Amino acid sequence: MVTPIDAGPTRRRDAGPVARPDAAAPLPPIDAAPPAVVPDAGVIDAAPARATLAVEMDAWCDLSIDGVDEGRADRKRRYPVDAGRHVVVCSQGRGMPEWRGEVTVAAGGHEVVRGSLLGKVAVTVTVTGGDAVRIDGTRHGNGAEVALRPGRYKVEVLSGSRVVDTAYVSVPRGARCTLRDRPDLGCF
Repeated sequence: MVTPIDAGPTRRRDAGPVARPDAAAPLPPIDAAPPAVVPDAGVIDAAPARATLAVEMDAWCDLSIDGVDEGRADRKRRYPVDAGRHVVVCSQGRGMPEWRGEVTVAAGGHEVVRGSLLGKVAVTVTVTGGDAVRIDGTRHGNGAEVALRPGRYKVEVLSGSRVVDTAYVSVPRGARCTLRDRPDLGCF
């Protein structure tokens, strides 16, 4: 028998049924074990764990967390962040004081970031009605230089161990001031 050149493969009559090329693969027997599923270790489809930060500074500042501006820092607000390490910057503007630091927050945790934008002021003690002062409980002799942060302090003028004058004195922002008791007790 001669087979034409363009004829498909031949098949014997007793070979059984032929599966169609577009037919689905046969199903495994019912009692066969399910195929093992191996998850792709490189794919994580869970959202990052969240945490919060609070920022407490001693002066107003504009807040940035990881380079994202958050506006004016508000000590009452909790800033949501991903768990992990963050760079926090608090600035009063170009050429003004700036504080920067890093904080690590655990998943579901809350951290309070505390900092100071106010530099210390060199306070020179020069009182004429006594020989020393006591600032918030610490004694400093006439001529002493004390580094204090800007703010209010209880100041007592001392003559020996006797208190001759007392006032709450405001130490202003700046590089230095002189603590005097004349004309009034203050830092000028």
